[in-house]
Amino acid sequence: KAQIQRYSLEFLQILEKHYGVRPILYTNRDFYKNYFKDHPDFERYRFWIAHFHVANFNMPGDRDWHFWQHSDRGRIHGINEKVDFNVFNGTEGQLRRICVP
Repeated sequence: KAQIQRYSLEFLQILEKHYGVRPILYTNRDFYKNYFKDHPDFERYRFWIAHFHVANFNMPGDRDWHFWQHSDRGRIHGINEKVDFNVFNGTEGQLRRICVP
C-alpha cells in the first residue's frame, strides 16, 4: 500500500510539473478506498471514479466525487461500439475552470 501511494504521488508530481496542471486520478471505487482515501496527500487531487451499473454513487468517506464513469455499455448514434458514459459533479462553468486551456 505504501509503495503504491509513494509511486503514485511521485508520478502525479512529475505530471503536474511537466504539464503545469494538477492531474485527475482515474481509478475504480475499491482501489480509491484501499489506497487513496485515507492518505492526506491525495486530498488535493480530483478523482474520476469508475463504478458501473449502479443508480447512485457515493465516494467512500466524506469526500465528494468529481467525475463518475457510471457505464461502459453506452450507445451513441453514429458510433457502432459501446462507449463509456461519464458525468461531472458540478456546473459547466466549474468544468471549464479545471480544463486545460
